[in-house]
Amino acid sequence: MAIGEEKVAIEEIRSKCVKAGLSNTMIDRITTFREFAGDSLVFGRRDITKYFSFSYSNAGKIIASMRKANILVNVVGEGKGKYRFKL
Repeated sequence: MAIGEEKVAIEEIRSKCVKAGLSNTMIDRITTFREFAGDSLVFGRRDITKYFSFSYSNAGKIIASMRKANILVNVVGEGKGKYRFKL
């Protein structure tokens, strides 16, 4: 993905998060992780836990917030609780 397209994707994610009523802190965490993960990385709670050095519970809160903002796609065939960002 080109740099300009990446910025558009981040802004779209930020907009969806604002519409979902997420806090600025949560939006910053989600967009930071999106910059790291991109569109194709398949991830779960463990990946968020490692990236942010968070507890498993806090990683779950981030995933719940991403689901609320409708920016995730469930990935089939990778195991339970695996996601990637919507394109």
